[in-house]
Amino acid sequence: MPTVPEKKDRRVALVVVDAQNKFLVGASEQAIRGKEAHVPVIAEAVRMFHEAGRPVVFVLYDGVTHYMDRNTAEGDAIFEGIDARSDDIYVHKYHMNSFRNTCLEDVVKEAGCDSVLLCGMYTDFCVMSTYWSAIDHGLTAFLLKGALIATEERVNEMYSELCKTFDMAEVEDNLRNVKTVPCPKDPMDDRGGYCRCARLYLQAVKDKESKRKVRVLLQRPGVRSQDPQVQESDPGGGGEDGRRGQEAVHRGRETPRRPGGRQIRRAPLGGQQHSQTETRTFHGHKHDGPLQALLRG
Repeated sequence: MPTVPEKKDRRVALVVVDAQNKFLVGASEQAIRGKEAHVPVIAEAVRMFHEAGRPVVFVLYDGVTHYMDRNTAEGDAIFEGIDARSDDIYVHKYHMNSFRNTCLEDVVKEAGCDSVLLCGMYTDFCVMSTYWSAIDHGLTAFLLKGALIATEERVNEMYSELCKTFDMAEVEDNLRNVKTVPCPKDPMDDRGGYCRCARLYLQAVKDKESKRKVRVLLQRPGVRSQDPQVQESDPGGGGEDGRRGQEAVHRGRETPRRPGGRQIRRAPLGGQQHSQTETRTFHGHKHDGPLQALLRG
C-alpha cells in the first residue's frame, strides 16, 4: 500500500491565482494594501521556483469582474514586479475554481508534482475554491503564508490556521531537497498538441454539434429518429393538428408534425454555449480562430 508523503517530501508546483490588475478595480482599501504587502512575497516565491527549475503556473481569469464591462490588456496583465516568463505555464479559466474546465490537473501532474502551493487573490474566493477542489483531482493543496491577498487581512489569518500551509523557509527547504521528474507525455498529445482536458472539451463540442445536425435533419418530413434522447409522442390526426404543430415551432416547444400526425419532441442540448470565435489556451498553447477550425483537426 503506497504511503502518503510527508509535507517536507511533497513535490510542489507553485500556482499563482488571479494575480491580475483587473481585480484591483473597485477593490477595498484593505485589499489594495494587501496587494502592496503580499505581491513582493509572491514575486520572491516565483523567483525561487524559477531558480530551482520547478513549475510555475499562472492561472488567469478571462472573464470580466463586477466592476468591469469589458476586458482590457492592462486589466488582464499580471501584477508588476512578478517575473512571469514565456516558458511558465498559463492556465485560463472562467470560474472561481481553477480546476473547473481547465487543464490545471494535467499540467501539474505532467510536471511530476503531487501538490500545489497556492498564492494570489482573492483568498476568500478563487484561492480557497481551488484549495478545496484539489483533493478531487488527486492533488494536495497548501497555502503560501504571506503570499495571499484577501478582501480583509483577517481572512488570511483564519485560513492560515484552518488549512495546510508552507512558509518561505519551508519552501526553500523543499526546493533544495526534493526533486521532480516530469511524467512522460500522453501519446495522444501528438494530435495537435492538446492535453487531455482540451481533447475532452473538443470532443464534447463535436458531440454537441453532431446532435444538433441530427435534430435539424429530423425536422424534414418522413425522417425517423434513432436517437434515444428523441421521444416520439402518440400518433394523432393530421390537418388542423399539423398546422398547430407548425405554430408550436415558432413558440419553441416542439417540432412540426409529420404527415399522418406523428410528432417528435427534442431533448434540449445541455452544456455551456461557447462563442464561435473564442480563444482557448491549453497546456500553455494558445489556439485562436473559429471553433470550426479546431474541430476539423
